Amino acid sequence: MTRNQATILAALLHEIRPRWSTEAIVSLIGKNLATIPSYPALCEAAIRVANDPTKNTPAIIFLDGKHWERPDQPREAPPSGPKCEDHATEPAHTCHCCKADILVGDRPPTHQGKHWTPGGTP
Repeated sequence: MTRNQATILAALLHEIRPRWSTEAIVSLIGKNLATIPSYPALCEAAIRVANDPTKNTPAIIFLDGKHWERPDQPREAPPSGPKCEDHATEPAHTCHCCKADILVGDRPPTHQGKHWTPGGTP
């Protein structure tokens, strides 16, 4: 991160929180360079802190906390398990198509999510 980047961010934060001095923010950034993951991440976290009226000091920016989380990053969906052998877009254990077949008697309950040939043997 360059001194110019630190100064620009400090000026922005000072505009949001006039009581936070630009010089103090630049100094804090310099003292915490080793803990900063990236300039964009610092900007996002710092702006979140500055916009929170309960945060009284810019030093909070460099502490662990929710302000470092990225709300735009989707969380990974948990694995859904194996897919149905006959209906590839459905999870085997909850396949709606198989359930419908079972309800109307076209598929034995033992073949939920498993291959079944109608009129055939399991």
